[in-house]
Amino acid sequence: MIFRYGSVVLFNVAPLEEGDLLRQLQPFVQQSYSKPEIELLSVTINQGASEGMEGDTVLLKDYAIERFQLVADILSKSTVLAMYEAMIKHSFDLIEPFASPPLTANFP
Repeated sequence: MIFRYGSVVLFNVAPLEEGDLLRQLQPFVQQSYSKPEIELLSVTINQGASEGMEGDTVLLKDYAIERFQLVADILSKSTVLAMYEAMIKHSFDLIEPFASPPLTANFP
């Protein structure tokens, strides 16, 4: 799934196929990031299990497209938020020295 805010979520895709898809999308990308945010997650289908997270694995009852769309939506938002957090952290690191109160010398 491709999201308008720049996130791409792929399921069960070989690395070569992933690379090919990303190269095909490159002409449509504006203001690309130098370091992409990547999250990996396992999906297991188990009709008898309760749906949800178990460690780094999402448990789904079946292969319904709606379930995968929901997982893709959550993953895409998670990666975008992680990227925003990294950008904000970098900005704070840059301005912190200017925001700290100046050191004062104690003279007798």
